[in-house]
Amino acid sequence: MSKEEILESNKLIAEFMGGLFKSNKFTINDGWVWLPFENMCKITSLRYNSSWDWLMPVVEKIEKIIWNKIDLTEEVIINGLSCRIPIKDDAFISIKNTKIEATYDCVVEFIKWYNNQKLTNETN
Repeated sequence: MSKEEILESNKLIAEFMGGLFKSNKFTINDGWVWLPFENMCKITSLRYNSSWDWLMPVVEKIEKIIWNKIDLTEEVIINGLSCRIPIKDDAFISIKNTKIEATYDCVVEFIKWYNNQKLTNETN
């Protein structure tokens, strides 16, 4: 993943976790994000892609969504160099070079899917 892709994915995750963006007069990439658990931090300082301390609360939120909104009793499975997030009759599966890369990739794909589902439901 390129630096720009990581930045965009980290912003996606931050928003999913309740982050609110405040851009400065230049670009949003130079701006700040308020995160419920971190207060204010620079967007370029988001560490979902490199820190389990940042990524695991996201996994836990996804599990709550799976259990409560998607009505599944399964959990996110992180094993070896892979991650599996179940959704209805399907799953997001990622196999990468490291466990955190696989989990990060799965989380990003799940959030994209979840956001699309919310938009679809709002327009119907």
